[in-house]
Amino acid sequence: MSSSSSAAVAADLVVEEVEDKVDDFDETTPQDPQLRVAELRHLCDQPRDLVTQDEYDAAFAEALSIVKEHNMVEYYKVLAPAAQQDKALIAEMEAKNKVVLEGFKTKEEDAVANAGDTEVLEIQLKRAAHLARTASKKDALESYEACFKKAVGGAARIDVVMAMLRCAIAHGDDVPQISALLRRCSELVEKEGDWERRNRLGVYKAVVAIWERDFGAAAKLLVDSVPTFTCTELISFETLVLLTVVTATVQLDRVSLKQKVIDAPDIIQTIGEIPGLRGFLHALHECKYSVFFKGLLDLAALCKRDRFLAVHVEYVLKEARLVGYTQFLRSYQSVTLQSMATLFGVSVTFIDAELARFVAANRLTCKIDAVDGVVEMLHPDKKTAQYQTMIKDGDAVLNRVQKLAQKLKST
Repeated sequence: MSSSSSAAVAADLVVEEVEDKVDDFDETTPQDPQLRVAELRHLCDQPRDLVTQDEYDAAFAEALSIVKEHNMVEYYKVLAPAAQQDKALIAEMEAKNKVVLEGFKTKEEDAVANAGDTEVLEIQLKRAAHLARTASKKDALESYEACFKKAVGGAARIDVVMAMLRCAIAHGDDVPQISALLRRCSELVEKEGDWERRNRLGVYKAVVAIWERDFGAAAKLLVDSVPTFTCTELISFETLVLLTVVTATVQLDRVSLKQKVIDAPDIIQTIGEIPGLRGFLHALHECKYSVFFKGLLDLAALCKRDRFLAVHVEYVLKEARLVGYTQFLRSYQSVTLQSMATLFGVSVTFIDAELARFVAANRLTCKIDAVDGVVEMLHPDKKTAQYQTMIKDGDAVLNRVQKLAQKLKST
């Protein structure tokens, strides 16, 4: 066999190997390698008091294994410090990727000449998926964009945009771009999406909502996604549970939290695998406030280790404390700062400063008597509130009627 024939056979084998790794996603598909590497890299970037040396070593080893398996050159350059990068490995991966791309080009030319548009598009999609893992984000998105223009049918177009979303989320360096892709995907799903893709889109929306700090929207989407979760290409179910518990804790009322999260069978099965999360959640619902406050330390660590929640740690802790204060004070007309501080396991000075901040921001309806050390709740009068709402709505209706009458007279 000639050297050129041997090279062609080798190229075909390499391309076939790559194609096996970039097949379309389904409900049994593991997490997209580029997203898994992004998660592991986030762990590796954390300080050693949050991620132990053993955890760091394990995370780095797993990430390096995935990088080598898929020839993820660009991810390797970001994962490994410049001084520790293996130049020979980079050269090897780049050479292999060059062979793969040449193989895709040959196959595409053959499909154009001897097959139909469907076969051509299939090869282009696999090439785009390969670029998403091995090339720059710009090259990958441009390749997917070319596939989108040739895709036929709503399902195919939705899958292409979702692949673009995964690529953008994996890089995580341009939230506006991610939001734009999400809007584009939402419009397609609204017009042509099926049930399964609508469910998966809900998880994509929730992740982006967390990045944008819209925890209200995220909580609703995540709670709805738990029983029908199939979006394994984006996040693991364990991560879904973490995101659901965190967002729901700071957004849902006590009754809804109990019904939709604490008692949810799917969450019950998994929450025990996430250190400290069950204790934190149950302490809040059972009004064990000192345990709940200690659990905030576990919650902070969990949030810092998650790449979606990490930038919102202070916000999550503040909102969680507010939930605890609101739940406690709702049961009293007045309470001393000392008894409240004792119950929450903190100092009087701390609780006084915290409540004062929330009152000043109109987040708590109470007043603090600093002289007597008493917190008095200002529970709203429901009848008065209903009367004021009725007056306000009535004024709005009258204004509209008057404007309508004036228009009728002018005509």
